[in-house]
Amino acid sequence: MLKIELIETEEELLALEGEWNAVLSRSLTNTFFQTFEWIRTWWEHFHQGRRLFTLVVKDDGRIIGIAPLMITVQGAGPLKLRTLQLIGTGALPFLGLGLADRMDLIIADRAEEALSCIFDFIFKQRSRWDVMDLLFIPAQSVTVEFIERLPQQYHCSVNKRLASRSPYVALGSSYEEYLRSRSRNFRKKLARSERLLSEHGDARFERHRGTESVAEVMNSVFAIAERSWKTEAASSLFQQKPIANFFKSLAETVGRRGWFDVSLIKLADQAVAYELCFSYNGRMLSYNCAYDSRYSNCSPGTLLTTFIIKNSIAEQLAEYDMLRGDEEYKLRFTDQLREEVQLVVYKKGLRSRIAYWLKFALKWRLHKSKVVWAIHDRLAKLFNR
Repeated sequence: MLKIELIETEEELLALEGEWNAVLSRSLTNTFFQTFEWIRTWWEHFHQGRRLFTLVVKDDGRIIGIAPLMITVQGAGPLKLRTLQLIGTGALPFLGLGLADRMDLIIADRAEEALSCIFDFIFKQRSRWDVMDLLFIPAQSVTVEFIERLPQQYHCSVNKRLASRSPYVALGSSYEEYLRSRSRNFRKKLARSERLLSEHGDARFERHRGTESVAEVMNSVFAIAERSWKTEAASSLFQQKPIANFFKSLAETVGRRGWFDVSLIKLADQAVAYELCFSYNGRMLSYNCAYDSRYSNCSPGTLLTTFIIKNSIAEQLAEYDMLRGDEEYKLRFTDQLREEVQLVVYKKGLRSRIAYWLKFALKWRLHKSKVVWAIHDRLAKLFNR
């Protein structure tokens, strides 16, 4: 018989460190953002306004499932909203979005029974939450199919929508083979970028892994980000000090596991471009990148990405994953996409229905409105004058 334990304190969470990643390694979904290192570091930095609600499923004392959940509390009194979320996916108030690009429940064995155990407990504790918001779950995950069946057993409704598309490159046996898979125009522009970069002097490509000069490398990353177009557009991830501090801590932590992987382009010993990656589970995960705006004419980002793809092929990695967002620049490198979904579950009670409509349904409808976006564009032009 399966048993379930509720983890509500940081001490209880830390006690799982020795078993967490071993369970994850057997899980149907095994992503970097489910690792104990990511979860713990995120919680240490962003737990304010949130309560742990992590569930551990055991089979005869052996952990076979973990639901890394938290309850985010917003507002007060009758306007208080309690949202059940996966740790790391909750929107940060100073950023407006979450940091995890892909998440899921950790299910290592007896999937149907483990999921039943988890959601039975969640609904027995339904007085503690108003709405469930599970973001960036792989569309093909067993979790998705199970949650879509919840209304058959519980007094609730489920709304599923596309949350993101993630481009990726399935790596072959050689870099030359990869280049042949791209268009002639892509190869021509790549050669042109190499020539233009060389005109700025002797360019050096560097790769930093593990614990090698982590603090120095992250300082280079922050410095490049400050000189990039992202800072000018107020969209740089590291502009906010809490975010920068989180990534400093994360780099140190995952560096000890050999997962930290940053590539730089340097000109005359000055770093002018970076790509921050995590090497995990046989895949290279490209999380964030930027370049010094002064060198935009030679497309240093493109050169750095192809450098990383070449190294990943040489190391016989299975995949170069560009993670959340199907921006045009990513689609130059690949035609392959995977999807992540958002699952919103709300109870049939009045409070839960109101919470769902105010926080989710209304926002989704406004997002589709041409009138709203026309006003948005007009205001953006006014503020950018």
